[in-house]
Amino acid sequence: MNMITHNTKPVFFEDFINNFFGSNIYNDIPPYNIIDTDKEFLIEFSVPGFNKKDFSVEVEENNLKVSKLSSEKNKLENNFFKRQFNYSQFEKNFRIPEEVNIGKIYSIYDNGILKIFLPKVKELKQNKIKSIQVK
Repeated sequence: MNMITHNTKPVFFEDFINNFFGSNIYNDIPPYNIIDTDKEFLIEFSVPGFNKKDFSVEVEENNLKVSKLSSEKNKLENNFFKRQFNYSQFEKNFRIPEEVNIGKIYSIYDNGILKIFLPKVKELKQNKIKSIQVK
C-alpha cells in the first residue's frame, strides 16, 4: 500500500486523509506533510517554538500516534485578542502501511519541524502460493 498524493480540492482532502490514514483527536492539528520516497515515508509537522521533549511519538501495532500535551503555563500566559492557531495540545493518529519497518521508525525535531521517518522494508514479504495436496 502506498501513501497517496493529493491533487484534489483541499476541502475534501483532510476528510479523505482522516478516513484513509487515521483521525484527529483534537481540532488544532498543525499543518503536516506526508512524503513517500523509495526508501521511506516521512511525516513533517510544522510546530515552531517547542522543545523536542514536548512531543510524544508512539507506535502500537500498526498505529502511529503523534501528540503534544497542553501545559498549564501556556494557557495562563497570554491574553489573546485574536488567535488563529493553537498547538498547545494536539494528537494525530496514522495507520502504518505494511511496507514500513516498525522497528526502525525514528523522529527528529529541528528548526520548528517535527520529522517522523518510517523506513520501508527492503523487500515486502509476500505470501507465496503453495499447493497443498488433498489426501
